[in-house]
Amino acid sequence: MNNTLDSNYYRLKTELQEKILEHVCKTKNADYKTISKATDRDRITILQSLQPLMKGHYVSKEKVVPDYEKSKLIFKPTQKGMIYSLAFLNVKVDDVLESYQNICQITSYVEFIKSVSNDQLRNDLVKDYAKLIAEQNAFDDKGNIIKYFEGDYYRTKDDVFRADILTKAVSNGEFSQNIDSLKMVYNMPEQIINLRNYLIGQRESLDSTIKQLQSTVNKQLPPIGRRLKR
Repeated sequence: MNNTLDSNYYRLKTELQEKILEHVCKTKNADYKTISKATDRDRITILQSLQPLMKGHYVSKEKVVPDYEKSKLIFKPTQKGMIYSLAFLNVKVDDVLESYQNICQITSYVEFIKSVSNDQLRNDLVKDYAKLIAEQNAFDDKGNIIKYFEGDYYRTKDDVFRADILTKAVSNGEFSQNIDSLKMVYNMPEQIINLRNYLIGQRESLDSTIKQLQSTVNKQLPPIGRRLKR
């Protein structure tokens, strides 16, 4: 597994591949007909682009009637395909929720995500999370998200969402009026304590910075100016 690289390293090779993946993520039970309509390409061209998507474990194919040899094929995104589309393409979390209720495959906190009423915040949280997973290339050979080793311990998808994404949002005051939603994620005493300690550290750091800035102002302004600025 690769460590974090430039995001372009993980981009698909062609625009058509990305268009197909975007359509598959937004469309439940996408097939050749729906893909052709969305991309304005013929079946052969679509197949040529689908093959590397399936080989790279972004998309999987299924028979509508499993035991029938000539059954119609439908295409679904793997966890890797969902993560890629959320990270890099014009796919929003609501698109995936509408088409695939099993989004819990890519995060355990689907109910929390649904509870975030601010559309921009909800999508920003998921996009940032998806980019971190994608850039760590944290997938197995079937396109499923796996644990990955970082520093001295293994991290899971829940670690990334809770520690890297939500902690930053909380520190920016995004959930000051929505503590009940946070309890869906920080539901263990240790997690709550860690979040509280993090926020206290952030506050102390900000207080220290403010004091240093005030000290600089006091040194640079004449006495009358100091009184006016206070």
